[in-house]
Amino acid sequence: MKRTLRDYARAAAVFAVVALVSATGACSLRGSAPETTTATPAGPVTVVASTAQWGSLVQELGGSQVKVTSILGSANADAHNFEPTSSDISKISTAQMLVVNGAGYDDWATKAVGKSSVLVSAADTVGASEGDNPHLWFSKETRKNMATEITESLSKILPSEKTYFHTQLSTWQKSETALEKRITAFAKGHNDLTYAATEAVAYYLMADLGFKDVTPEGYLRSVQSSGEAAPADLKSFRSLLDKQEADLLIDNPQTSDDASASLVEAARTAGISVIDVSEQMPQGTTTLEQWVSALITQISEDTAKSSVSAPPSASTSTVPDRSASSTK
Repeated sequence: MKRTLRDYARAAAVFAVVALVSATGACSLRGSAPETTTATPAGPVTVVASTAQWGSLVQELGGSQVKVTSILGSANADAHNFEPTSSDISKISTAQMLVVNGAGYDDWATKAVGKSSVLVSAADTVGASEGDNPHLWFSKETRKNMATEITESLSKILPSEKTYFHTQLSTWQKSETALEKRITAFAKGHNDLTYAATEAVAYYLMADLGFKDVTPEGYLRSVQSSGEAAPADLKSFRSLLDKQEADLLIDNPQTSDDASASLVEAARTAGISVIDVSEQMPQGTTTLEQWVSALITQISEDTAKSSVSAPPSASTSTVPDRSASSTK
C-alpha cells in the first residue's frame, strides 16, 4: 500500500511522543534517590557499672529502660586490687554506657571502655582526681551530680524516653532531699563530735555529718601510702582511744589486719562505739540512699549511747586535707 506524506507525518509524531515519555521516565528513575529510614534507638540501654553502689543508682534512674550489670557486686570485693576477667572486659567494652567511680579507684574499668560507649565518671562530676579520697558515693554532692549526669546521658542514648528518665530523676531527688535533711539536722544538733578511722572510707559522710577527724596524722599517712603504720603511730592512736578523745571509731572490715584489729579492741575497751563501714554495698541493701540512711541511723544511736565524756585533746594532730585516698 502506498503511504502518503500525511501517513509519514503521523508516524513521526507518535514516535516523538513515545520517545519523550520514555526519556522522562528514565530521567525520573535516575534522579530518584532510594528511600532510607533512620532506625530509632530502642531500649533498654545496656549499662555496666564498675561497682554496685553506682550500678544501683543507674537502676533507680533508668528503671525499666536500662539493663544494668555491676562488675563488683559482692560486698567483700576490693576494687583497689581487682583484676577483671575476660568476660568482665567484654561486658565493659560492649556496653552502651559505662559508669565508673574514677579518682584511681577503678582504672581497670576505664581502660576497657568501648569506643562507642558513653562514659560517666563520679570523679569527673566533682573534679576529683587520683590522689583524692575515692570513696565518692558517700558524698552528698557527688550523688546529686552523678544522678544528673546519668540522667542526661541516658536521655541522649535513648531520647524517646527522656521524659521518663527525668521523671525518675525527680523521684530520686525527693528521696535524696529527705536524706540530706537528716544529715543537716544531725550536724546542727551535735556540736564538737569527733571520730577516728582505721581507714578513711567514710570521710565524706562524716564530714557531711559535721564530725571532726582526729585520726593521728602519722597513722593516716601510712595507711594512705599502703604501708604499715609505725609502732609510734599505733601507740599514739591507741593512746587517743584510751583517753576517749574520739566519740566514734570507723573501721573498714574489708581491710582488716592486726593493726586495725588492735585499734578496734582498744576502742571497745575504752567504751568507744565502733562502726563498720565497708567499701561495697552490704548484702540486702539495694540503693545508695538505703545504705547511707542505715549508717546515719547507726551513727546517731551509737553517738547517743557512747560512754565517751572527755573533750577532744587540743594536742591531737589532724590532716588539713582529708581528700587524700586510701589505697590499702
